[in-house]
Amino acid sequence: MKLQPEPLADGPIAFDWRENPFVKGPVSAPTVANGRVFVARSDAHEVIAMNAADGKRLWSFTARGRVDLPPTIHRGLALFGCHAGFVYAVRADTGELAWELRAAPVDERIVAYGQVESPWPVPGAVLVQK
Repeated sequence: MKLQPEPLADGPIAFDWRENPFVKGPVSAPTVANGRVFVARSDAHEVIAMNAADGKRLWSFTARGRVDLPPTIHRGLALFGCHAGFVYAVRADTGELAWELRAAPVDERIVAYGQVESPWPVPGAVLVQK
């Protein structure tokens, strides 16, 4: 009896990729503020702003890594973290970068769920206090 190696497409790694708990779909749930709809496209590392009235794309911003959730809107800024270990603030009206912060202690990379990211990702939403 000759043993055949298990094909990758049916192995445990393939199951992990199909059942990724961090990426629920191609587009996140929306955040709506000031006549705009904001969504994240996780696998594309993008945050997109659209006009709430007609759905027309107003701008998009590409981060250094996966973005799990749509941004928090605060004082004219769209705030969000990414799996590359950074937090971003972009202008909510134009998508122009206002500032970025490396929240990870060092700028290193690993591969997780088929994406290059930081060992110290910034998943989830940004909470604004005061």
